[in-house]
Amino acid sequence: MLVDFWAEWCPPCKMLGPTIDAMADEYAGKAKIGKVDLDANQSLAVEYGITSIPTVLVFKGGKQLKKIVGLQGKNVYVAAMSEAAV
Repeated sequence: MLVDFWAEWCPPCKMLGPTIDAMADEYAGKAKIGKVDLDANQSLAVEYGITSIPTVLVFKGGKQLKKIVGLQGKNVYVAAMSEAAV
């Protein structure tokens, strides 16, 4: 599972959005890809220690495996998903 923590007012978050949407289509039926608006879910920011956005977390079996902070290229997110699949 990959989760993008973002906010409407965050320009890098808006730039990352299309990448996350494309990955959701590519991984449909294989993995869950989602987004969490931190303005609407501030308690999750506290729970997962999100201090900067965008932040992408990768989970496997309910455990956080990877935390990617800041806007990265799609290859970074794909690599994180591949690592989680192993």
